[in-house]
Amino acid sequence: MTEGRASPVDFLSRAYKAYYFRHVESVEVPEEIGRREFGYLSFEDAMVRHLTFPNEGEFKAMMVRESPRSAYCSVACYDSPDLPMEEKGLRKADLAFDIDSDDLELPCTAEHDFSLCSNCGKPFKVGGEKCPLCGSSSVSSIHWVCEKCLSGAREEAIKLVDFLQLDFGISSGEIRVYFSGNRGYHLSVVGSEYETLGQRGRSEMVEYISGKGFTARQMSLVPKRTAAELYPRMPTPEEPGWRGRVAATLAKMEGGASREELARAYVEQPERIEGLVQKAVGLSAAKVDAGVTIDTHRVFRMGETLHDKSGLLKKRYARLDGADPLADAVAFGSEPVRVSVSYSPRFWLLGSSFGPYDKARVELPTYAAVYLAAKGLAVPA
Repeated sequence: MTEGRASPVDFLSRAYKAYYFRHVESVEVPEEIGRREFGYLSFEDAMVRHLTFPNEGEFKAMMVRESPRSAYCSVACYDSPDLPMEEKGLRKADLAFDIDSDDLELPCTAEHDFSLCSNCGKPFKVGGEKCPLCGSSSVSSIHWVCEKCLSGAREEAIKLVDFLQLDFGISSGEIRVYFSGNRGYHLSVVGSEYETLGQRGRSEMVEYISGKGFTARQMSLVPKRTAAELYPRMPTPEEPGWRGRVAATLAKMEGGASREELARAYVEQPERIEGLVQKAVGLSAAKVDAGVTIDTHRVFRMGETLHDKSGLLKKRYARLDGADPLADAVAFGSEPVRVSVSYSPRFWLLGSSFGPYDKARVELPTYAAVYLAAKGLAVPA
């Protein structure tokens, strides 16, 4: 890529086109391609849907030709994927899960998330509806990402895989785990016995994974019982399912307390232990976007495609141990590009640190320039 003056959209469009021209063969193509609906977001912000392709070659030709901001594929297989939604004829659908660090209420968000005034370029803390400098209401919220964000999302993904394998009997070969390309992780379950599960069943699956309705009573903790009556019925950490999960978490929270000790504590302080059980449920649950999983007509970002808000790849992982998305998912090279940055907190890519910047003109490697431009924070200088 050569340095030169261009609008942010032109800069990103050229970068994405160069990437797909060289790497389109890396884009993941789903099973039963002819029964899937495809869609993409163009650099003119047009969402194009209801596309179909008879084979991988025609799909990848489209990817090179259009080089979109985002590329999507339906989780469902249809009789006629090119028809309007009510006429497609749903046959089955992969299970899809989305874990976004922005939904995890992590403390680090207060350190790095911010709002940016489109009028004067003033950054300020998220929450204000108007710019404190110029009073403009034309502001946008920027949800940043850091190692702590991704670590938190990764832990949720690990818990989710555990649920899918141990509680739902899904094999590891049917589970595909991805860095989403921006702030979290995607999981797809392909070819399992759950592919014909309807929206209600998928909703119940999410409720189970989230621990909805689990109380101290499910731990066999009920009022007006002695400790001797309670503890034989209480679960051990080795017990399968939610009871065992909460028992293991509760024991850790109470410093390795045994069933007998927890039973005595409940008899003496039932409200405290009931509160701890609810906290243990929250720690044991996997936090997913319910709307994504329930929607059998969802189009999901495709593996090994570029994310429109980061320029990073949706990257597949065989194992989450040691996953480093801010290095593994970098798609562009290090050729220097001069950009004007309105504002940016410090960030890391490929092990290198950049920023912070405030109305600065700097020379960055292409991958860092694309990252800031995709977030609307930099323009070619």
